[in-house]
Amino acid sequence: MSKLLDIARTSQQLTIAAGEEASRSGQRTIDFDHLFLALVLSDQAAGQVLRGLGITIQAARDAVESYHREQLDALGLGAAMPEAGDIVFHETGGYELNRRSQEVFQNAGKGKKAGDAAAVLRELLDDPSGMIPSILDRLDTTPEEVRTRLDQAASIPELATKHVRAPKQPGLASSRIEAFVPASIEQVWELLVDPEHMPQWDMYTGSVELPEDPDTGLGSRQGDSWIARARTESPDGKPLRVNENYVRRQVTVTHVSPRSKIAWRIAHMDTPRPIAMRTEIALSPAAGGTQLTITVSHERRNPLRWFVSAPCGASPAGST
Repeated sequence: MSKLLDIARTSQQLTIAAGEEASRSGQRTIDFDHLFLALVLSDQAAGQVLRGLGITIQAARDAVESYHREQLDALGLGAAMPEAGDIVFHETGGYELNRRSQEVFQNAGKGKKAGDAAAVLRELLDDPSGMIPSILDRLDTTPEEVRTRLDQAASIPELATKHVRAPKQPGLASSRIEAFVPASIEQVWELLVDPEHMPQWDMYTGSVELPEDPDTGLGSRQGDSWIARARTESPDGKPLRVNENYVRRQVTVTHVSPRSKIAWRIAHMDTPRPIAMRTEIALSPAAGGTQLTITVSHERRNPLRWFVSAPCGASPAGST
């Protein structure tokens, strides 16, 4: 079951990232080049291997564009190649893997193959069309070099898997994930410590309400607080229905280690009983960007404690 979950998780992550890359050039069909770009962004060992070879996401995009331009030039259609734009994957629809990309995922999970990002990358390295070897050549490396690095990474336990269990904490139910961002620690830190940027990285936040006359540097100090309001429309513009009790959340900074770690307590303000979560993001340098360790902890409710502290005559909801 664990292998199946890992395969499903990897497939989803890579397909979404590949779809985002396809959307930059207005394409709806996900092919090998889009999967390769998704692998460069992957937080798993495959992504670390590629970035360790000096392959940044921009260099990979340039190599993919160069490959396609060469193919079109050979057909006399070079002028027809569209310029890549912004990612519009989440505002559009109709994306799907082509047949050979589907087969890559299927083959990556067959038999004793792990089905992780490294297995997907190994399948791409055997691309009979020559697309991936040609792209790698433009990046000053070869399929053989990538395979060697993958073999080396597989022998290091902490690189072989990136799905980490969060340590247990009293009164908290926690989960932890790893992520890679193709930006410097300074850029990521500036994004995280500015409350006005919260809607850019928190999918549940549509806007923020800051205190009147906020101090300079609000969000970068322990104890700083503001209100986050729920998102009311999806990225494609469709309205989202939000229960009025869940519109407002109080966000309070609980820990700050500059350019290393930041944590918040995020609590719904209008629910009958407090509902809160703690989010901690740790940053560490990685080849081509920043590695994030994100820990989300939900505060467990204690029915017995509520019952003991409830006023005389009160009873928990649903009791008779």
